[in-house]
Amino acid sequence: MTNPYGQQGYPQPGYPQQQGYPQGYPQQGYQQPYGFPQPGEKPSSYLGWAIACIFLFWPVAIPAIYNATKVDSAWQTGNYTEAQIRSEQAKMFCTVASGIGAAVWLLWIVLFAVL
Repeated sequence: MTNPYGQQGYPQPGYPQQQGYPQGYPQQGYQQPYGFPQPGEKPSSYLGWAIACIFLFWPVAIPAIYNATKVDSAWQTGNYTEAQIRSEQAKMFCTVASGIGAAVWLLWIVLFAVL
């Protein structure tokens, strides 16, 4: 059977049939198209830091814990961009909670020492 459109990948008379992938496709593994994130190393969830932030400043630690718990589920479902965003948000909330908590604890220590 001849290919009327000359498309590659169909057996044509006089040509040997190709084995494996047609020419132009990657031979080993699957590569993401341009513009999509390549799955690399899984981002950190910062869950331990987020839990520790409860003792520093709990109102900001709650969104940190929420975002930290979403990193693993996003990574396992293949949403690499969402996993990275959740990791960065968890880190940001942990940093804010740590900064506020450290400032409040320092303020209490200074006030206690003065009084």
